[in-house]
Amino acid sequence: MATIEVPDVKIEPGQLVFEADARFTEIVDYGVSMEEAMSGKLPPATGIRFDLGFEGTGTGLIESTISGVGYLYVRADGVQETHTHAQAITKDGARIAAYQTGTVSVDESGNMREVFQIRLHSNFERYEWVNGLALRGEGTVDMGTGTMQNRVYAA
Repeated sequence: MATIEVPDVKIEPGQLVFEADARFTEIVDYGVSMEEAMSGKLPPATGIRFDLGFEGTGTGLIESTISGVGYLYVRADGVQETHTHAQAITKDGARIAAYQTGTVSVDESGNMREVFQIRLHSNFERYEWVNGLALRGEGTVDMGTGTMQNRVYAA
């Protein structure tokens, strides 16, 4: 990826663009509860689906409040796929749409780690620079506390 210039900032590949801290506001299941899904047994042949509403804050080059829904699909083989639709409302009132896809892995201690790709879009002139960014992210999810932390880097 080439360097992208933001007023007074150059974004280089690998650079941290923003961090997000959020809490779940709603968990919608479709017949298998989160507790059942986290029990360690394999999901049914049909897989398991959850909608995870969240809200929080973004810091870094995009200071904002964030909200959205993460759609989690746990396949029958246990692989967890995610896609998320969200919005960021910046401190100066602009809106930025976010779309992310990724996977979640769970270690033997039950810690959840997400890796993802994310695309941003805004038609607010002062944030149009986000439209050309290729971004990758990583984060942690703690279902016990209902929180998640993500870091997003230029790819």
